[in-house]
Amino acid sequence: MSKAPYFGKVKLLWCISCNVPILGDRCERCNGSLVHIPIAPPGDVRPAFKCDVQLIRKTIDSQFGEHLGDHVIPENKIILLNKTSYIDRMDEIIFDGKIMGYVRFSPLNMKWEFMPKLPIARLLWKFHCKKWVKIDNIAAQAIIDGKNLLAPGILDCDEEILEGDHVIIVNEQDEVVAVGTAKIKGKDMKKREKGLAVKVREAEPPVQDEVLPGGQTWRDVIDANMKFLEEQESKALTFIKNVVKSVNKPVTVAFSGGKEK
Repeated sequence: MSKAPYFGKVKLLWCISCNVPILGDRCERCNGSLVHIPIAPPGDVRPAFKCDVQLIRKTIDSQFGEHLGDHVIPENKIILLNKTSYIDRMDEIIFDGKIMGYVRFSPLNMKWEFMPKLPIARLLWKFHCKKWVKIDNIAAQAIIDGKNLLAPGILDCDEEILEGDHVIIVNEQDEVVAVGTAKIKGKDMKKREKGLAVKVREAEPPVQDEVLPGGQTWRDVIDANMKFLEEQESKALTFIKNVVKSVNKPVTVAFSGGKEK
C-alpha cells in the first residue's frame, strides 16, 4: 500500500486567554498558554466569512432544529475554516481552540450537511436538539472503548431519524458520549433486537466543556500575531530583493485574483 503524500508541517495554535489563533510560537498580546489544533493537511485555513457562517447555521437548523445554529455558532468569536479532503467541498469548523465540526456538500444528496464533533454536540444537546439516540450505560462504555452502537443498547431515540443522518448519542444520565451516522431509521432502532444501529464517528467519556469568552475581532488576531507577521513580511521582501539583484531582467509583479470575498 502506498503512503499518503507528505504535505509538510501543519501547524495551528490557539491562545486560550485571548481566544484567538496563533501562527507563530507565542501570543504577542498576553504570552499565555497555547493549545495545538490538529487540523487536517494541507492546512488551508481561512477566516469564516459572513456567508459561510450563515450557511453553517442554516444547515444546523435543517438537521437539528430551528434557531439552533444561532445558539451554537457564535456571533462574537473568531471562526476559521480549514479545507479537508472529500469528494466535494468540506471544511473543518474551528473556534474556541477546537475543531467543532464539519460542513460539507454532498453531491449524492445535493445538499449541505453538518457533521458535529463532540464539543458542539454537547451544545446542541443542551438546547434540546433533534437527531438523538439514548443508550444504556453498558452500550455507552462499549462505544467509548471503540465499538459501534448496536440496536440492543438503545433505550430511546428521535423517531424522525433517517438512515444516513448524523446523530448525537447520550447515556442514561443524559450526557453526550458520541456522535455518528445512523444506519437504520429511528423507528426501526426501537424495534430491532440485533444489528448495527449507528456507525460511531467519535466517542469519549462525558466531560464539561469550558466556554471561552467572546468579543474578539480580527484586530485582536493581528495584534496577537504581529511579530510573526512582521518577520514573514521581512523574509518576503528580502527574497524579492535578492531575486531582483541576481536576475538582470525587468521587474514584473504578478497579481493573483479570485480571493476578493
